[in-house]
Amino acid sequence: MRRKPNCKKGFSLIELAVVMAIAGILLGGFLQLYSVMDQQKRQEITKQRLRDIRTALTHYVITHGHLPCPAGPSGEYSKEQCAHDAEPVLGVIRFNVNKMSAGADPKNEVWTGILPMKELRFDREQIQDGWGGAFTYAVSRRLTLPNGMLGNPLPLGVISVVDEKDGNLLDKPDTSRYVVVSHGPTGDGAWLQGGGRKPCTEDTLDGRNCLGRNVFVIAPLSNQPGKNFYDDIVIHDDLNAGGALVDYLAICSAKQGFYDPANPYADRDGCILSRPRLR
Repeated sequence: MRRKPNCKKGFSLIELAVVMAIAGILLGGFLQLYSVMDQQKRQEITKQRLRDIRTALTHYVITHGHLPCPAGPSGEYSKEQCAHDAEPVLGVIRFNVNKMSAGADPKNEVWTGILPMKELRFDREQIQDGWGGAFTYAVSRRLTLPNGMLGNPLPLGVISVVDEKDGNLLDKPDTSRYVVVSHGPTGDGAWLQGGGRKPCTEDTLDGRNCLGRNVFVIAPLSNQPGKNFYDDIVIHDDLNAGGALVDYLAICSAKQGFYDPANPYADRDGCILSRPRLR
């Protein structure tokens, strides 16, 4: 008597193919979700470190009366480089905003490098973004001079911050004191520990933030190739970005006072150290 074939011995090729296809779809979905979550985590790390940097720069100004000069790509830094007529350390880019004007003041310069770790009491990790690239730190040179940040109102810088259409993003155009840039997931323009920078993507919004000049761009994030590509995260000190006001509040808090620049009893930083007695 002829036996019927046993169909329960294993999976057929078709069944295996279906199982593998489903497993592939599930794995692909998991990897995509993991990638999204990983990028979000790196963005949050970057944003937190930028907040820490803004706070550290504020405290530095309170203590020293000026902003720090940028360090070189390998972390080279010298306090003497912030003195009058000093030259930046090797690797720091200097750009004269008015270089085309006759008799331009050399102090109308922007110096671009990385954040000085020891001066801000940071370690190497804290001056890197969530993707491991060193933050770019650009500063108005005049404000790194001794007592360069003293005055009421606080002295203004010479850095421009614009949007993707070159529209001004500052309370007053061309007045930002400093800019700190994360060069995002691609790291295009990020500083390398051995010196130099990772090449920039040319002819893109993103690439404009690694030219070493005085204009920086804040634009919508875009991973699409072409002129609108942009994956940077940028902070600056302007009131519109929450920087300048936070700085004033921090300065007054350190003096154990409060910020009220319109008050006739305010000091040169706009701080009231004690309320005047009522008569």
